[in-house]
Amino acid sequence: IWAVVFIGSIFLAVDSPITRAIYSLPIPLLTYSSAGRIFYITSFSAAILIGLALTYFQENNEFRKHFLIFTCGFFLITLFIAVGILNVVRSDSNSKYLMVSLRNMVIPLGFLFSTIILSVAFVKFKKYQFFMLVPLLLVALLYFDLTRYFLKYNPFVPQNIVFPKTPIIEFLQNDPSLFRIVRTDEKLLPTNTWINYKISSIEGYDPMSLENYNRFFNVVNDNSYKSAASRFAVARKYRDNFLDALNVKYLLVIKGSQIEEKIKTRYKKGFEDKNTVIYENEDYLSRAYFVPKLTATKDLEEMIKRIDDKSFNPKEEAVTVGGQNANFATEGEIDVTSYTQNRVEITTKASGDRFLILADSFEKNWSLTINGSAGKIQEVNGALRGVQIPEGTSKLEFNYWPKAFTFGLYISLASLLAI
Repeated sequence: IWAVVFIGSIFLAVDSPITRAIYSLPIPLLTYSSAGRIFYITSFSAAILIGLALTYFQENNEFRKHFLIFTCGFFLITLFIAVGILNVVRSDSNSKYLMVSLRNMVIPLGFLFSTIILSVAFVKFKKYQFFMLVPLLLVALLYFDLTRYFLKYNPFVPQNIVFPKTPIIEFLQNDPSLFRIVRTDEKLLPTNTWINYKISSIEGYDPMSLENYNRFFNVVNDNSYKSAASRFAVARKYRDNFLDALNVKYLLVIKGSQIEEKIKTRYKKGFEDKNTVIYENEDYLSRAYFVPKLTATKDLEEMIKRIDDKSFNPKEEAVTVGGQNANFATEGEIDVTSYTQNRVEITTKASGDRFLILADSFEKNWSLTINGSAGKIQEVNGALRGVQIPEGTSKLEFNYWPKAFTFGLYISLASLLAI
């Protein structure tokens, strides 16, 4: 069965008409991510197959006699094929890339061959005194291989090489207000790099994209809430009023691009560098704001229908599943006094009840207190946080403490005591 898993995973990772048809289907844990990630299953099944092969090698004397000959033959054939490919494509324009690939194969193939030889020695020379050196050599080989991989994958270089300071970055960092950005091209700021610069983006941090926010992002991109969700959110064809409601103050644009021609009539040029222009959104809302209308829908389908409607304006309306319709005034004061990853503090002043939207993603493990008493956080517009605020001065405290973390903490403490 593990051989089938191994072969099947390789098949699913290779581009073909069949695999393209498979990846066009909404299959959880498979088609919502990059096809290359299935190599995790390939590696896992390969490890199990290798373990089974070593067990068979240890128990079968006849197999051991021919194993070394087979291994040497396999190594020579692999080397022969590599040299043959090199000779065939040497004149090709991509030959320099092939040379790099072949050069990168030398050390892994050397590790593979050495591991096989040491594995054979481990079984064959048990009766000799130097037998215990073999496991130590295997561990040393494994350590060297993993260290080499780690240094290539996580190179120790100065931080400014990986995260350079540019005039664009410095301009954004010098703005002390609470705001978000949106990049109109992925080349402007590679995914997740804004985390290091402590700059907020509506695309968030891609491994942590919640399903509700991801589907909400479909609407931001002018698609349906029910469109396929992915592991991460990327701003593409966005709706301007959604950017306003998501606290987007700046848009990063490639100078002279088509998108710049489209947005320059609505947004104001704030800063430019050699190849990049920052446009300022003068209509953006603060991270927390009052809305005049609360629309209660009977179920999820009705909520989706409402926020998918082109007339829906997230700056003016909060849509929930359940509850009652209501209208509110919007006059009042909102002051975000503290904002961290796990805690948000807001002070409001109003002459009557208000409905506040905090333009952050809704997640059930967030809790709320209003003036020291427990409050209710509602999921609004399919992904954001909404709160009904009483008249007068109110202090809101949002805190995030996942129940799963508490459960894991108890398990860790119990395990520690058991040891």
